[in-house]
Amino acid sequence: MIKKKVAVFGARSKSAQSLISRLYCEDFDVSLYSSDPSVNTECFYNIHDCIKNMPTLDADIVVYFSWTSKRDEKNQKTAAVAATRFAEHTRSQGVDVIFVSTLATLPQSHRSHYGNYKAKAENAMRQNGHSVVRPATIVCEADLRFSSSLKSFLELRGIVRLFLFFSERLVVPTVDIETFTSKILSLIKNPLAIEINLIDNISTMEYFAKVTPINFRFPFSWISVSRISYRGEVLDRLLTLVTVSRWIKENQNQLESNFRE
Repeated sequence: MIKKKVAVFGARSKSAQSLISRLYCEDFDVSLYSSDPSVNTECFYNIHDCIKNMPTLDADIVVYFSWTSKRDEKNQKTAAVAATRFAEHTRSQGVDVIFVSTLATLPQSHRSHYGNYKAKAENAMRQNGHSVVRPATIVCEADLRFSSSLKSFLELRGIVRLFLFFSERLVVPTVDIETFTSKILSLIKNPLAIEINLIDNISTMEYFAKVTPINFRFPFSWISVSRISYRGEVLDRLLTLVTVSRWIKENQNQLESNFRE
């Protein structure tokens, strides 16, 4: 039996590592691409270097986690341009792509830089017949700090407490790493040009921050940070959480009926 060849771009992340372990266990032919020298791979891929010179792929399907860790607008734009080039390049080679996106692309207004440029990348993937998977915040039952997004935010406990006191209630949609990995694996085995939102549960920020829920909150809208032209990493992560939280609350009844479908 011929092994299906799977290439994983952005192999450094914990969610990518979970998928890679499953791929090896199920005897896929796996190649890993990353800009991180600590990743055990011979395939170097840096979005800044490869916008014009895309790699020649020896794969049947690609799972594209690759993105930039810097949340400023310049780097997010670069990541979107690289993803667009990649979508076109892989289609010309007849290779299917599973693009791992984010729920932050769904709100139609007040997007973070991260959500805005991933939405542009999504559009390119759709136009080229690739599939898009939008996971909620990926969590691990054994490690509540599994998510890099939540971990980065919760390390600033003082800001978290201040935010929870002055803001509207913040809800956080989540998907367990096992559910996420299984869904990606299913798409690898049966490729389809579809869009999927992956949500297991909806929690509150108080749950992750381990603080007592606050009954009274000042009527202050933190969405105003969207008007700031320059945003650092923490502020853009905050805006991502806020916009997704608002979208989830507006669509919560519909979403809860679709959990684990």
